[in-house]
Amino acid sequence: MWLALVLWARRLVVYYVALRVYVDVRWTRRRARRYPENDPQQVQLWSRCHRRCARRLLRSMLHLRGLWLKAGQYVSTRADAVPTEYVEELMQLQDAVPAEAGARVRARLERALAQPPFQRGLVDVFSDVDIDEPLGCASIAQVHRARLRGSNAPVVIKIRHRGVKRIIEQDLENLRIIFDWIAYYEPDFDWRELIREWSSRVREELDFRLEAKNLQRTRSSLARVGMLHTEVLVPEVVPDLVSERLLVMEHMDGVRITAFGPDGVARNADGSVRMRLEHCCPRVGDAANEPSIRSPDACGWCFQRRPARWQYFGE
Repeated sequence: MWLALVLWARRLVVYYVALRVYVDVRWTRRRARRYPENDPQQVQLWSRCHRRCARRLLRSMLHLRGLWLKAGQYVSTRADAVPTEYVEELMQLQDAVPAEAGARVRARLERALAQPPFQRGLVDVFSDVDIDEPLGCASIAQVHRARLRGSNAPVVIKIRHRGVKRIIEQDLENLRIIFDWIAYYEPDFDWRELIREWSSRVREELDFRLEAKNLQRTRSSLARVGMLHTEVLVPEVVPDLVSERLLVMEHMDGVRITAFGPDGVARNADGSVRMRLEHCCPRVGDAANEPSIRSPDACGWCFQRRPARWQYFGE
């Protein structure tokens, strides 16, 4: 009942915001015809429209979370494709995902461990869980530090948000309907094929078993060419602690890519482009570097390259 009401309310908000943005753009286009092309007044008119729409989208994405956070984060990296106003406003979404309360996360973690294939208690698996201070929170999951019982090895726990699978499925359906509508009224902006492809990738991110499989495959591939542990670091999955909604892996520290200058970023990108090894979208929220002085700002699985080594974290 709770989830059904949430889904119904989300759909209303999504269509309402989409309609307001569309009407604003159409009205601005009509007003802009009064001025010559690229006239300063026309440019200012469009800039104000884009700023209004971007702020409207930002507020709604922060409220809705889920898929819309992921979409906003992606748009904020596409300065080549969208007006600057959208990039500037939506960039706030890179670090704006509020964390869930620790008590709720603990309860969900206990339920996940009590079900097959685990059927164990939280205290039987972990000697310590930093439940009140998450390492990170994203659109699909939240990540916490922990230590395994027995070995006391430092690990990270990635636990999927409550109800996120059904929410994202509905969000994808809403997105499809909106872009069908846009393609009908604005044929120059027919992005339906792109949306279909992106939607299939988003669905894959919901199953952490696939993420674990890709992580292990990456480790094996790098080990075969002698790069594992020498040029590249990849956290190891705890094999008996993997399910569709739960993933436990070795903990690794790092600092965000935005802490490095342009030369360092360019050098790091070399590993992604030349090695063609990627596990997630290379946005700033999913990337970090291993510094010479370690920082507890990053976690997840990674592959890195010296001298400034590269990390990717599956969301």
